[in-house]
This record gives sequence, C-alpha cells and structure tokens, in this order.
Amino acid sequence: MAERRILRTGFAHYRLGKNGRRAMRSAASGWRATGQAIAPLVKAYEMNEKEWNGPIAEKIAARSVARWLDEIDADSDMRATALTMRNFYVADPEDLSLVVYVEQFAEGTDPARNALYRISGGSDRLPERMARALRASIRLRHVVRRIVQTRNEVRVTVENQGRRSEITAACAVVTVPAPIAAEMDFEPGLPEAQRDALTRLRYGPATKTLLQFDRYSWRAGGKPRACGTDLDIGAVWDASEDQRAKKGMLTLLAGGGASAATKMLLKEGGPAELVKRLGFFGIGRARLIASRSVHWEDDPWARGVYAAFDPFFPVANRRLLALPNGRIFFAGEHTSAKWQGYMNGAVASGQRAAEEIAALFL
Repeated sequence: MAERRILRTGFAHYRLGKNGRRAMRSAASGWRATGQAIAPLVKAYEMNEKEWNGPIAEKIAARSVARWLDEIDADSDMRATALTMRNFYVADPEDLSLVVYVEQFAEGTDPARNALYRISGGSDRLPERMARALRASIRLRHVVRRIVQTRNEVRVTVENQGRRSEITAACAVVTVPAPIAAEMDFEPGLPEAQRDALTRLRYGPATKTLLQFDRYSWRAGGKPRACGTDLDIGAVWDASEDQRAKKGMLTLLAGGGASAATKMLLKEGGPAELVKRLGFFGIGRARLIASRSVHWEDDPWARGVYAAFDPFFPVANRRLLALPNGRIFFAGEHTSAKWQGYMNGAVASGQRAAEEIAALFL
C-alpha cells in the first residue's frame, strides 16, 4: 500500500507573541523556550527510565501544564504556545497532565516538525484491505454488551436493532475507546485497578471541519501550508496539496476548548464564520463551495477524538490499559505508549495483541 509524504515544511504557529500581537511565527520559538524551562523535569523523567510509575512520574503527572506554567512564571510566548498545542493534544493546558509534555520533550521531537504521511487513495483503503483479507464476515452496527470467558473460550453477546445474539471464539480483542470498554459487562469482572484505568481515561474533544474552495490561493507567496493557532478555529492545513485539481481543500482541527468554540461559530453562522477567520492563511478571494464538520465528542461510540491524559488519571495504571486478562486482550491508540493518538498506535497495538495471543495460546 503506497504512502505519500505531506506537509513537508511542518506546522507554523499563528498566535500571540511577546508584543501582544498575533502573527505567523515559527513553531520552534515558543517550543524551544518551553524545552529549556522543562529540562529539569525531563532529566528526572529520564532518570526514571521514562516510566509512568513511581514517585517521580506521579509528582510530575499530578500537575497540569497550566499549573506548571504558573509555577515557573512563564512568559506570554510560552503560554500562547501551550494554548496552540491544545489542537495537537486535544486538551487545554489546564486539562493536560504535565507528564505528557515531559514525555514529548524526553523523546526529543517537535510535534510541528513530525514527518506526516497519507495513504495514497485515502485512509479507508487500510481497513478495506484488512476486511478483504479476513476469512470471516464482519458484523457492522453490532454493539458488544457482554464478554464471558471460560477456561477454553469467550462468549461475546452483541446487540443489533434490539436483538441479541452470541459469538463464540477462542479469544477476544477489545479495541474500542476506553470509556466504552469500561461500560462493557465482563465476566469474570476485570481487576478493579484495570477497570478504574479504563473509566478514568478521558478523550479529548475535537471538531474537524473540511472546507472546499473553488481555488487554492493559499499556496502562493511561500506561505505555510499548515499552522496551529490559538484561535477558536484550531489548527488549519492544506488537505489537497497532492491533488492536481483546481479546487482546494483546507482541514481545520479544533481541539480542547476550541472544539466547543468552533461548534458555537458553526451554530451562529455556519462554515462562513470559520472562513471569516482564515484571512491570515492567505485564502484571498477563494470561494467556499462545500463543507463538512464532525464533532468527535458527540459520537457516542468515541466520546472524543483520542486519549488525553489529565492530571487526575492514575499514572501508574497506564500499563493496565493494554494488559491482557485471560482470553481478553486490549488494543487501540490509547494502549500504545509510543504512538498514542496516532493511527500508528492503533495498528501497532493490534499487531501486539495478535502476538500476545500467539504467545499464550498457539
């Protein structure tokens, strides 16, 4: 399956600066200053072997990013950067555990410079190919209500249009978001700490909007193709840079508090209200011809776009999110330590669960 590199120049930032004015800025400036200030915590975290357990990690994790910024009397540049990053972490600085920030800096990567790829022909090609490779039928629109495991098998009760049926298998892999998994009826029940970890893990609110224009005027003049903002519209990027059509498309991702703000803008004036705020991106006289918005927190089967660890999550219990329980295994981006929040994490965790089954039962 072919992949294509996109947004090669990374993300810029359109946000407030120390002069109190909004402008297009290098994302590295505020991020570099944050890295210098957070260095002592990163060193302590590395001494803890980058583990999410023990007193070092617990002390770091119990604070929010906003609280830490207050403690160090951070300047306006660092605070504006943190607010801009809510569209990446899908959590406002006051709702994001500081350990997430520390972990990012310990990895030595700047999110604005991460290499990004798109599956040629669309991301739906991946699940479609996986579906074709299966030798069993896929049951869509079925809700898992109960999973019973015995010494030799699991029995999964599913519901479709009010009617229940049962599926018997050797093992079950649970890949749904943590809040959904926490509401499932497991028999025997999951260990209390594991269910508590699933219950307390929050998912970040995010509104994703696609705006199609009759032209892509933002590509002129060496302007950035992508940027995070501290505005209500969130982050914005060129979603059609690898297409040759004259029409162009922008994607907006409003995370954390920006999601509710974007929904309010859409309610008050529709997509046109978002377009009004895109002048800084160089859309010029491009005319909006189509749009589509998705509010992840309003999806009852997702309840957010991906996992967002807050200061109240029991940090040592992160490992329990992926811990097998008998014949029941867990996967999903929230169970991935390296690629949490990414498609990479979802896929890699599924591969890991398959290897766990093979190790234990084959």
